[in-house]
Amino acid sequence: MGLFHFGKRKETELEKSAETVEYNRIADKVNIKEQSYTNDENRRFVMMIEEAFPAQGNDGIVTVGMMHGTIKNGDAVYLLEPGDQICMVNVIGLAVQDGGKMEPVEEATNRITGVKIYDISGRSQVAKYAVLTSVKPQSNRKDPSSIENPYVWGLSFGFKKFIKEADYFDILVSELLMTNILVPMYREEEGYAALSRTDPSGKVELLVFTDKYQMLLGDWKKAKEREDDLRITAMRFTDCIDMICSQNKKTAGIAINAYGKFPLVLSEEMLNMLYQSGEFQRIIQEQSQL
Repeated sequence: MGLFHFGKRKETELEKSAETVEYNRIADKVNIKEQSYTNDENRRFVMMIEEAFPAQGNDGIVTVGMMHGTIKNGDAVYLLEPGDQICMVNVIGLAVQDGGKMEPVEEATNRITGVKIYDISGRSQVAKYAVLTSVKPQSNRKDPSSIENPYVWGLSFGFKKFIKEADYFDILVSELLMTNILVPMYREEEGYAALSRTDPSGKVELLVFTDKYQMLLGDWKKAKEREDDLRITAMRFTDCIDMICSQNKKTAGIAINAYGKFPLVLSEEMLNMLYQSGEFQRIIQEQSQL
């Protein structure tokens, strides 16, 4: 019998050498091109921005972080910032670290990358812990296969390094509490039970995913054998927290994108802290009125 019941009603961290990168040199190295800009959602990539500053001559903004996936010069990408702010920006130059220097390139894959972007609004700054991505956010719970949470996906890559940074933690919490998340469930005698796994201490973690692509990274042999009993649903992340905390489940917490290289695991202690916070109660009240 599964632990999380709904009943019948329901890459590695940034390279150490990154610390010595002279970010202000990137603006001189990027290769600017006059061209048309396109967005390719089939080439999935994401980068959480760790540094950002105006390029020389106010010609765009230089953003720096660890690129996951492949970005190309000339891409049109989504810029996601705190407070549900989203806009399209153009990539007008790329640079990567080569022998201790930042050198211009036409594309970059899974490495520290300087991305020079241009926003038609003429902005000169970008928030730290914003995210650049090819993936458009989607939150329609009636169509779970379309769910996309690129901001949470991008933030997850910085979890181990920045979890103790107050600004990062606040942005992560805010995004999670407003997120619709994918939850795989199996049919059981008493209804449906959410997919879970046992951690090294013997406690159980609830498994949830930001999108179907992260979910499919796992070993789904068992799921295929029980295809008729498997259901993928989209839930508010706040409901996942409520399900664990209100039922006093003794768990290891919630694992987001557990099958990827950078799982984001929220401990039981952290979930209880969120559950008791005023922000959680405010959002729960707002969602109940929808």
